[in-house]
Amino acid sequence: METHSDNKPYLTPYSYQRHGQVINNEDELHVSIWHAKDNELLGFAILAGLSNPNQVLECRRIVINKKGQGFGHETIQLLKKYCFEELKYHKFWLDALEGNQRAIHLYEVEGFKKEGILREHVKKETGHHSLILFSMLASEYTPTSV
Repeated sequence: METHSDNKPYLTPYSYQRHGQVINNEDELHVSIWHAKDNELLGFAILAGLSNPNQVLECRRIVINKKGQGFGHETIQLLKKYCFEELKYHKFWLDALEGNQRAIHLYEVEGFKKEGILREHVKKETGHHSLILFSMLASEYTPTSV
């Protein structure tokens, strides 16, 4: 999924070994995203900071196979719900590679605030690219029916 042409320009794929490390790490959570009706694997998310004493959860990665069908919105809503309603955390944050307009739009529509930019922070085949940081505080979270 990470190497699919729709996803690869915006992330650096993890190795099989790195995914295994995430799965076996108590501070990280590797979440599979399944279609409720036909039980199809749609993607995954990686969360980090499950034992963060500052009550800050990071969404390190969201990869959705089927674009433009609302699965990204639903996934973000479920992750926010987990962060704020289940974990009772104070802050949920994530980033988007500059130029990833689909992700940037999704995060803004879902209520995340732009915190800043890590300039030329990621090296890709096309050069160094900046990361845009987004976050949401518990006080900004509005529950949804998801």
